[in-house]
Amino acid sequence: GTQITGDVSVARLAQVDAGTLSLTTQSGSITVLTGDVSNASYLLLNGDATQSVVHAGSGSVSLTANGAGEDVLLQKDVSSVGNFTITAADAITTDTGIDITATGNTSNITLTATAGNVVLGGNITAGTTTAGASDSGLISATAGGVLTMADGTTINATGVSGRVELQAQGRVSVSE
Repeated sequence: GTQITGDVSVARLAQVDAGTLSLTTQSGSITVLTGDVSNASYLLLNGDATQSVVHAGSGSVSLTANGAGEDVLLQKDVSSVGNFTITAADAITTDTGIDITATGNTSNITLTATAGNVVLGGNITAGTTTAGASDSGLISATAGGVLTMADGTTINATGVSGRVELQAQGRVSVSE
């Protein structure tokens, strides 16, 4: 994995083969960007469309923002065939309509906002609907503050024994 000091804005982080896809900051927030990159400081990407975080091979994805007050903000859908783990020293936020998906049989999604809130603006789906798949995984969201879901969003652990665990030091507000 790569360890970075300072904030990181992700235009594309992708892998198609087996193995772990990991991004960890020592002290900084992680933002998965949406739209076109137009900031002159990103000279090589200027005008290019963002492509998100995608792992299409067998393996897991991990986004970790360490350091006091550091967050993970998703502005674009993220996906993996294997497990997907997002950890923030403070808060985890997905913008409206932004989904987290782990499509493999027995795939898990784990969200941990150690000191802050988990705010879900989109759907979370783990597991497969493939014929013959025997099991699903676990979707776990833990907040040091509150855990909220936007109205109309879903958390879906597919398969025979898919499970969902929501925990917060404050209130848990699920979608209507």
